[in-house]
Amino acid sequence: MKKALLYNKTKNKVILENLYYADGIGDRLMGLIPFKELKEDEGMFLPDCSCIHTFFMSFPIDCFFLNKDYRVESVRKNISPFRVASGKNIFRGHVLEIASLGDRNVLLDRGDRLEIRFKTAGQSLD
Repeated sequence: MKKALLYNKTKNKVILENLYYADGIGDRLMGLIPFKELKEDEGMFLPDCSCIHTFFMSFPIDCFFLNKDYRVESVRKNISPFRVASGKNIFRGHVLEIASLGDRNVLLDRGDRLEIRFKTAGQSLD
């Protein structure tokens, strides 16, 4: 699974230092199931995806549904395990999953434009 940094271009700030980019079939099928928790600086990005499930997960998540231009279209907060959620546009878009932080999760707002910056071995993306 590729690792990246998530940058909010609208707010000009780094949102997540450790973004897991799930573009392989195995990574997409498993998603966050193997994780026991997500730290505040971690998340998973599912490209070309607009519907997620939280089956067999052990913690709630917040989901940000993005359009094809990486702009936040809708937000679903505190999705419990064993649930299904989808964005408005079920054929085009991406999903960002992060730990559910309740009201403290103000990292992203509807309309924010995001950018993914891929890491290479030994590279810092400051």
